[in-house]
Amino acid sequence: MRRHRLRFAFVPVVLACLGVMAPTALADADLRVTVFDNDPTRGVSVGLSNDGPDPAANVTFTVRVAGATVQQFEYAGTELSCGSSGDTVTCTSPLFDVSYNGTQVVVLRLAFPAAGPYAVAGQVTSSTADPVPGNNSATAPVAPPAAPTPTPPTVPTPTPPVGVLPAPVQGRTVNAEPVKGIVRVKRPGQRTFTVLQAGEQIPVGSTVDTTKGRMRLTSAAGGTKLNVAEFYDGQFKVAQARGRSLTRLLLTGGNLNACPKPGTRAQDAKKPKKRPGRRLWGSGSGDYQTGGRHSATTVRGTVWLVEDRCDGTLTRVTKGSVTVRDFTARRTVIVRAGKSYLARRP
Repeated sequence: MRRHRLRFAFVPVVLACLGVMAPTALADADLRVTVFDNDPTRGVSVGLSNDGPDPAANVTFTVRVAGATVQQFEYAGTELSCGSSGDTVTCTSPLFDVSYNGTQVVVLRLAFPAAGPYAVAGQVTSSTADPVPGNNSATAPVAPPAAPTPTPPTVPTPTPPVGVLPAPVQGRTVNAEPVKGIVRVKRPGQRTFTVLQAGEQIPVGSTVDTTKGRMRLTSAAGGTKLNVAEFYDGQFKVAQARGRSLTRLLLTGGNLNACPKPGTRAQDAKKPKKRPGRRLWGSGSGDYQTGGRHSATTVRGTVWLVEDRCDGTLTRVTKGSVTVRDFTARRTVIVRAGKSYLARRP
């Protein structure tokens, strides 16, 4: 049992027999402030309770973190009426009852303008006498959350304008653009050709079919320089080594296996349904090389044809000049406009 301290107010009560004054007892309320949590990442929590024995009148409860800013506070009870200003939350109650329903807790969400130090201080006052005034206040240090490590700004990769392809990369990609007709592409790993759209970047190792169309091929020559030429009337595979400017176009298709073997007489040779052979026309400049079965033709700025036939690989030039490497004869020749050269089959 709590021992009650009596205060006496002398009220004139006339006793019928004795004629003396009777003592009257006044109320006591033990108000207690407790800091429950001083971690601002979870919310600084301070509680107020009334341990009795009587209700407390005209209660003012303040929670302050000096120098900080109260961004938000939470109070879910009904005993107090609360508001915030700056670094302080103030709660009041005309009559704060004994805490039969538990402690009333205020939670602060704070902003810290500097590194600190900071402290939370809770304080309560009342017009009712408090037999234990030592627990009317409580303090605890508050450590601001560590500042996050700044993340370097992300520089967005520039997006090329619509219709403009990104620059080709040596040994990795080339740019292919249809000029007219139907141009088809088969990328590495694919089994079928797809129609080349308005302009695409394709990987090195792709096979391009221009038998029914014409296309412009752009490859990286090193630095900001580019190799640019147009190709048509043939099928070829794109090859380029990393770090090298030379872009090789290797002729494909053509059913050359149907050609008669060396030494077979013409009358004895079985005629295929379709004449064996393959070809590719090129027009432009840059470091391009067209590779046939028996020779390779390197561009010097020209219009040229490379054609694989049963009797060898023919190079014909209509403009400019090219350099031809004859694999069979093991020699290199220059072929100029209006001339042709046949690297014969061994």
